[in-house]
Amino acid sequence: MLREEKLIFNNKEYLLKIYVERRRSTYMSIGRNINIRVPKFFSEKAREEQINNMKLKLIDYLKKDPEKYAPISSRKYVSGEIIEIFDRKYILTIQKENRKTSLAKIKENQIILKIPDNLLNEDKIISKLIGKILSKELLPLLKDKVNFFNDLYFKQNIKSISLKNNISKFGSCSYDKKLVFSTSLLLARKDVIDYVIIHELCHTIHHNHSKRFWKLVEKFVPDHKEKSKWLRENRAKLII
Repeated sequence: MLREEKLIFNNKEYLLKIYVERRRSTYMSIGRNINIRVPKFFSEKAREEQINNMKLKLIDYLKKDPEKYAPISSRKYVSGEIIEIFDRKYILTIQKENRKTSLAKIKENQIILKIPDNLLNEDKIISKLIGKILSKELLPLLKDKVNFFNDLYFKQNIKSISLKNNISKFGSCSYDKKLVFSTSLLLARKDVIDYVIIHELCHTIHHNHSKRFWKLVEKFVPDHKEKSKWLRENRAKLII
């Protein structure tokens, strides 16, 4: 990471995390924080120009719809609530105990968390525990979906498929064809999940958002714009 900055808009404070990494273009994602990613090969002057452009773009977003583009806070969980994800339902049980470490397990249709009774940042820790245990539980199902579409349409040599409790973006594909998906994606509609999987598989062929890339996406998901819009409008609800 290059640095962290704070941006003040309408008396609200936003944390910006600025990264320099191996990529072709500048990218901004808005999740719990605002991440700006700039290419490593840019000169220092070019990087700062790109960073400032992203800040102006962010302010435009916030002017248009401050609620839609505001950073997402951690979800609050209550013992006894039902978590519906990837066509499965789990009953959450949170047990606060006199202990030093946290524990998470799934037993039948129950997610059982045991946490210290004096835990700081409780919501954030619970979110991480749930994201981690659900990733382990649901990763095989996600892999089956990815492999199905890859075998059907792409026939690429996928190096790895993983889940991460990340809300800044729903999926990513590295140059060496490692696919990473957000656990939050699994809260989306089935057809939207399929779209994100196909979107990332298209990146195994085109590592950018060029016209050729979008033409390939449209070949398999003609209504991809509607699905992308649904994700933007519902991202605040897709939180683990």
